[in-house]
Amino acid sequence: MLFSCLAKISVDKDKIVVDKLLFRPTVILDMFEDPSKARKKLKWKYSYDFFLNFGSTYRERKEKFRRSVKN
Repeated sequence: MLFSCLAKISVDKDKIVVDKLLFRPTVILDMFEDPSKARKKLKWKYSYDFFLNFGSTYRERKEKFRRSVKN
């Protein structure tokens, strides 16, 4: 999952370092549930694209980090 997200935003996986103290392998699995019941009963529509949101968050944090390093 992580590497497919990184590929979507053109980040080389060799640049990623995983801190074992912060790694939570089950958290991401909890994010992906089947929304079909909510769609059917509540007529709910999901309006966000996961990869678009991931890329946006990544770019924002990257820029914030760059600014903090310059100061």
